[in-house]
Amino acid sequence: MTTTKGESALHAARACEYAITAQQSDAAAFQRMREQYAASIPTYEEEQKQKNLQRAGMSTEQRKRHEALDFARANVELSGGKISEEDAQHALRWANGDLTMDEYLDAVRLKIAPT
Repeated sequence: MTTTKGESALHAARACEYAITAQQSDAAAFQRMREQYAASIPTYEEEQKQKNLQRAGMSTEQRKRHEALDFARANVELSGGKISEEDAQHALRWANGDLTMDEYLDAVRLKIAPT
């Protein structure tokens, strides 16, 4: 099957049109993502302010523990993991100073590999 110069030109024009449409679609998607990100920044900043207010009366050790817990939670969630409510409450008990690190880790070990 041979194509004429006119058909080749038509195919090339359609390919260009498709490429331009795809670029516009990508640009629109990117713009939506930028807008969503920009909208989330005030939310994050407000959350941080709220956390700082809640932590104002804490000891330096408790604040460090809560910051470590925030970092660990973010790490797990950014990796696609989920933290159960039970595990979150258990970790919070450690951060508040109700458990020592050894007590916290012993409970985690028991949960992972019960004897």
